[in-house]
Amino acid sequence: MNLWISVLVISSVHAANPPLPDASARIMGTLQALGPCLKGDARIWISSGKNLVTQMTVPIGGRFDFNVGPGRLNIVAASTSGCYAETGVTLAANETRNLTLELASGGR
Repeated sequence: MNLWISVLVISSVHAANPPLPDASARIMGTLQALGPCLKGDARIWISSGKNLVTQMTVPIGGRFDFNVGPGRLNIVAASTSGCYAETGVTLAANETRNLTLELASGGR
């Protein structure tokens, strides 16, 4: 009997994401936290409407850097300790926005 095993390899990004095809704007910044939110890493993702644009894992106190297309974008961070941050921005072509995301337990 032949046994076939399929392996799925998923790459996790821990640095600046490469530019997207229509990326002419940039979101960069720092992930901050206090108290119970100081533990672990956080996943930061950017969406446009209901579509995921890009994401990465960032340590608490770490920096993030996303190349994105212009328009209205939602930025969310959720940590392994259950903390959360969310904000929205509207970017023009060739605009760079510097943000500080501050994780809070059960809040935004």
